[in-house]
Amino acid sequence: MLNSFYKYSRTQIAEVLISLLTSDGVLLEDTEQIVAALERMATANVDFIDAYLAEVARRNDEAVVSFDQDFRRLEIPWVEPE
Repeated sequence: MLNSFYKYSRTQIAEVLISLLTSDGVLLEDTEQIVAALERMATANVDFIDAYLAEVARRNDEAVVSFDQDFRRLEIPWVEPE
């Protein structure tokens, strides 16, 4: 929504969210993974959920199975279903 409706770039969104999520008093279950996904979202120009799934797969040495072609840009094992 921030990207499509308000026209903020993914880089702007990532910078603000990373700053917020790494602030004192904010606790996340896996801050490093979420920050890595936000950074990847900005650099690869993909949706956050794609970047997050890629980070989960990367950290677990797994592949992502999806029809979404964006995973090609995320440098992870990716399988397109037949």
